[in-house]
Amino acid sequence: MYIIGVDPGLRGGVATLGHGGEVLHLEDMPIRKIDRTHEIVVKELYNMLNRYDPSELRVFVEKVHSMPFTKPQAVWTFALAYGAILHILEMLEIPHTKVLPQTWQKVMMRDMVVSKVNSIHRARELFPASVIGKKDGLAEALLIAEYGRRLGHVQIL
Repeated sequence: MYIIGVDPGLRGGVATLGHGGEVLHLEDMPIRKIDRTHEIVVKELYNMLNRYDPSELRVFVEKVHSMPFTKPQAVWTFALAYGAILHILEMLEIPHTKVLPQTWQKVMMRDMVVSKVNSIHRARELFPASVIGKKDGLAEALLIAEYGRRLGHVQIL
């Protein structure tokens, strides 16, 4: 069984863990700039999620919603990205679970203050060979995948 964790933001990432928790792939969310905005490159994301047989794959996607006081353009861009991810998973018939940030953070950040910086620290602790840099999206994709691996089962939504 392969587990994929997805941090759906434009600065997000996609992490694939193998059977024993080893990191197989760790990639930034594929984006391109068009005029003054950014968007997900759907074909690249499709290819990233289509590497494995869906019957051997479980995907955990951070379940997100708009935040108060966020600019309408940012909400729109984020919603398009989130929708693209969910549609690709449906098209490929990949079992997936939407997990609230508070849910995976309660497990993965249990002894830390929840923050982007601490997500990076925890991911480095758990996956020292992975190149995360200062990218909280990659760190959180890894932590979401590890949360799913530890969960050991998937509820298909």
